[in-house]
Amino acid sequence: MSVSDFIDRQTTGDLDLYDDILEEDFACEKESLAELQQKYQEALQKIATLENTVKERTAAMELLEKKNVYLQKNISMLYKTACTEIKRKNDNIESLREQLESYEKENYLKKRQSGYSKWNGDYQSNSKPSQTYRRNSYEKEKSPHMYSF
Repeated sequence: MSVSDFIDRQTTGDLDLYDDILEEDFACEKESLAELQQKYQEALQKIATLENTVKERTAAMELLEKKNVYLQKNISMLYKTACTEIKRKNDNIESLREQLESYEKENYLKKRQSGYSKWNGDYQSNSKPSQTYRRNSYEKEKSPHMYSF
């Protein structure tokens, strides 16, 4: 407190012994209040920044969730398509195997009926004459319309 303030208070009869202490406390509290207000403003700014970050991350997460669902649907469809294609290919392979087996049976029967003469000229020449004769006579009896070579 200044001297002029002291004189003014004495003349008005408003002199208090603890005024100096109270003024010092008030000044300290005023400084503390200013610091707290500054910290409060900084905290509000940080909260606003964090809220913006949360909004951005939430939007990004929603976008990623949509992409995830989309990709899951795509992979599911690809899997189903692949399974269908594999089944189709397996069926095709099975059909080709059956055709091959049928063709091999036909060729086997043709070879057997003709005594291998068309496909293996050495068969009859290497076998014993009695076996060839028996085989040829058997085939003639079995199917008279077939010619044996």
